[in-house]
Order: sequence, then C-alpha cells, then structure tokens
Amino acid sequence: MPVLDQQLKAIRSCLARHATGAASGPMLVAVSGGQDSTVLLWLLSEMLRRNELNAELLVGHVDHGLHANSSEAADHVGELAARLGHKLVSTRLENVGSSEDALRNARYEALVRMARDEAAAVILTAHHADDDVETVLFRMMRGTGPRGLAGIPEARPLARGVKVIRPLIRTRRASITALLEESGLPIFEDPTNQDLSYSRNQLRHELLPDLREELGERLELSLMELAQTARRANDILEAEAQTLLQTCARHPTPWRCEIERGAPSERELPFFEEALCQAYAGLHPGGQRPSLDFQRRMLALWGQPAGKRVHGP
Repeated sequence: MPVLDQQLKAIRSCLARHATGAASGPMLVAVSGGQDSTVLLWLLSEMLRRNELNAELLVGHVDHGLHANSSEAADHVGELAARLGHKLVSTRLENVGSSEDALRNARYEALVRMARDEAAAVILTAHHADDDVETVLFRMMRGTGPRGLAGIPEARPLARGVKVIRPLIRTRRASITALLEESGLPIFEDPTNQDLSYSRNQLRHELLPDLREELGERLELSLMELAQTARRANDILEAEAQTLLQTCARHPTPWRCEIERGAPSERELPFFEEALCQAYAGLHPGGQRPSLDFQRRMLALWGQPAGKRVHGP
C-alpha cells in the first residue's frame, strides 16, 4: 500500500477511536509551519478532498515571538491555510518566558482558547513516533513513573470539552519526510529548533545521534517497547482508579468530590494515588493533574486526624 494511503488509513482509525461525536464540528489543526504540522494539515486536507472527513478544518497558529522571524512564520502559515482552503486562527504570545515548560503550557492554553472561540472540541497536533521516543528518553533521564514512561498519549483531554488528538503518533519521521516531498508544499524552518540551550534540542541533536551510533536501531525499538509496556500498565492503573472513584466518591460535581474510604494498603496505594489525581483533574478548570508533591500531601491526609487540609497550587 502506498505511504499516503497507509497514512490516511491510520488517521481514519485514530479519529474513529477518539473523535466520535466531535468529528461533525470543526477541528483545530495546530500548525507551526514546519514539516510535521504541514504534512498533517495536507493529509487531513486530502481526506476532505476524498470525502473521507466530515468536519471543517481550522488552522491554528501560535506565534511565540521567540525570534525575529516569528512573524514570517505566521505569514507562511496564513498562506498555507489559504492555499489549502482553510480558515486561519492565530494568536501571538507575550511575556510567557523562554523555558520549554512555560512555552508548552502557554501554547496549549492558547490553542484551547482558540478551540473554544471556534466551538471546536478537538485539537489535532503533529507529534509523531520519533517525538514519542525522545519524550520517553527525556523523562527517563529526569526521573518518572509508569505514566511518564508511557510516552505521548494518542489523545487526552486538555480542558473541559476540548481534547487533543495526535494522528501521527505512530508514524516515523522518515515517512513524514517522504509525505512532505509528495505534497510539494513549502515549510518554514523555525530557528529555535536548532537552539541547543533547550534541553530537548540537546537530546535530539547531540545525545540521540551518539546513542544511535553506539546502539543502532535497537535504541528506538527498545524505547518503543518500553513505552508500550508502560501504556498497558498505565491503562490498568487508570481503570482500577476509575473503579475506586465510582465506588468511593461522594457528591461528584465540577466543584466538589469526597472520597470515603479508609487508608489504603501498600498494594492499593498506586490505585488510590491515581484516583486522587483523576479526582483533582476533574475539579481543575484546565483538567490538569496535581504535582507529585501535592499528590503525596493528599495521600498523607489518610493518616491525619479529621479536619486536616492540604493547601497550595
């Protein structure tokens, strides 16, 4: 099967898994102007052309203002959207800092605002399999648990009524490069992608090439297998936590949730920790999970006298 047809089939399957009930409304496609997001937009446009997608596509661009040419990137994305026949929705960020975490959080917050303004329940991003490998390795180096080792999820809620879906998350970068050549579309190269002051760029351009030279293709395969195993473990963890919430949660509303249960045993502890995280995310206006420190402080309440509270972000 040609690469294009194979990739369109994979996207159809992904949207069938995660966009049921939302595909009839508009979908916001996050486009930076680079290779990956350009290919994603082209593939989705091709599905529209073939009548394989029943949704309006909106092109969402976030200008971080990090370099002198950032406005050129925004202009490029606008031209790309017009060329493919889609509406452009864009915004420019101001004073968000330059750390990777701050930029990522600000970008997703901006995309959620765009989606809500346009009544879109789905945001599509172009994260792919090589991004997933880098993420797993990056989290291993920083220290993480099963959830972190599971890598980038194919879909997850970003806020109430808005979810992110990543149709290319099982696609390798080499396939995306081939598809870009087939599309004939130009891209805008973001100079910050080569900036080694960012940890992710150091990993991508320095550490990973050295590891590939030392370990060969087995490196990526091992990390993918690790992520797959972690995803299965995480699925079990989340399912057990949901069962606990269904049986122990009282007064579940968007602003309140009480869990009536004695202190968990050592074996039950991981499931109760995940249940608390899910309850917290359900109450958080942005659907965010608590920090590790806050999780531990919440768990410690089980050993405290009645009336004790946990405060803080």
